[in-house]
Amino acid sequence: MKVRLFLSLIFVTLFSALALSQISSVSVLASTATINEPITAPITAPTYILGGRVGYRYLNIMYPVAGMIVEFLNTGTGEYYTSQTNSLGQYSHILKQGRYTVSVKDTDHIDFDPNQRTGNLNKDTTNINFKGIWK
Repeated sequence: MKVRLFLSLIFVTLFSALALSQISSVSVLASTATINEPITAPITAPTYILGGRVGYRYLNIMYPVAGMIVEFLNTGTGEYYTSQTNSLGQYSHILKQGRYTVSVKDTDHIDFDPNQRTGNLNKDTTNINFKGIWK
C-alpha cells in the first residue's frame, strides 16, 4: 500500500510539473511584441580610404603643401566631398566604393599637372599624389 501511494505521489508530481511547463511555454509563445527596429542591419556599400600627398617643386626641392583643398567627386552618384592637406601635405578621406575624380584646387602660385585624376575605388588607395611647380 505504501508503495502504491508513493508511486501515485511521484506520478502526480511529474504530471503536474509537465503540465505547468507546457502552460508556461504556451503563455510565452502566446505573448506578442511589437518590433520597431529592423532585425538585420541595413546593407551599406563598402568604404575605403582614398588619399595621398600634395607637394610642389621649387629650386629642385619638393615641399609639402599644407592647407590645400582636395575635392572628391563620385562620377556615378554626383556625391561631392572635400578634404584639406595637413602640414606634411597629406590628405585622406573615407569614401564609398565607386568611380571618383580627385582634384586639387590650383592656387595662384602652383601649377599642378595633372590637377585631377579619375579612377575606380575598390580598395584602400593612399598613393594619389599631386606634384606641382612653383610659378
